[in-house]
This record gives sequence, structure tokens and C-alpha cells, in this order.
Amino acid sequence: MTNALPGDPRDALIAAQAERIEALEALVADLREQLAAALRAGSRNSGNSSMPPSSDDLPGGSRPGGNGVPRSARGKKRRGKQPGSPGASMTWEVPDRTEDHFPEGSCSCGRDLADAADLGVARSFQQEEIPAAPAERVQHDLHEARCACGRAHLAARPAGVPDSACRSGRGCGP
Repeated sequence: MTNALPGDPRDALIAAQAERIEALEALVADLREQLAAALRAGSRNSGNSSMPPSSDDLPGGSRPGGNGVPRSARGKKRRGKQPGSPGASMTWEVPDRTEDHFPEGSCSCGRDLADAADLGVARSFQQEEIPAAPAERVQHDLHEARCACGRAHLAARPAGVPDSACRSGRGCGP
């Protein structure tokens, strides 16, 4: 115990310090709650919440399945084509036909590019061209047959064949 006399100015100082300590302790408790909430929000990602995968790249967020463990150790595959799997793109082949394309028009100096010196092939592109199937004219001959009883029977017109002698807009003769 101190030998403080009643009305000692130190009592007021001690009371003010006690109030200040109580306010600081309340502030520390509030800041701890805020920090815990921020850590929870920062650990949310598309793997453990309903957030879209596009939000995984936002600053402060964590990547799904992180925890410092490499993907190979977790056994998960990355999206898309896997390393070592065969490609599905068109391969570079010896072409059936080569078409040369030269610059056309005029240079900014005004000279015609048809007179310009050829510097060789700068880029090449290949594409698969599927030729259009040529039109085929089909004649459907409907035969008639006579039964032993004397009745004649005509073959039925196939489905999809129009009921006209000729389907073309031009003359129907040979």
C-alpha cells in the first residue's frame, strides 16, 4: 500500500491510466475480431465457397487447394490438354498445291508494288480445303409390268422425287 493521502493527485492519474488501459484492451479485442474476419474472407476461393473461379485471382485471395502442397502431390490435374498427350491440331504436311500471294497496291511513296523486288516467303499458312461435291443428275425410270391376269402395274415413285417429268428450270429434253 502506498502512503498516499486523501486527495492525492496520483489517484486521478492512476484512474485515468486505468480508463486508458481499458479502452486500449477493447480496441485490441476489436482489432483481433477484424483480423480474424479478414483472414476468413481471404481464405475463401472457388474451391471452398460459392465464389466464381474468376475471383480466385483477386488480390488477397487464396488459390483453391493451396496450403503449400504442390499439385502433383495432391493428384489433381490442371484444366485443358495434359502434358505429353497427343495434339489435336492440324499438322504441317506437304501441300497438294501452293498459291503465291504478293503485296498489291502502292507504297506510301507512290510506287506500284507490282514493280517491287521479291524478298521471298515471309509467312506460310496451310488449310484443308474440302471440295464441294458435284451435282449428280439421277433419272428414275418407273417400269410397268403386266400380271398373268392381264392387269398392268406401274412402279411407285420413290419418296422425295417430284411429280413432274423434269425438275430443272431448263428444257427437259436430252
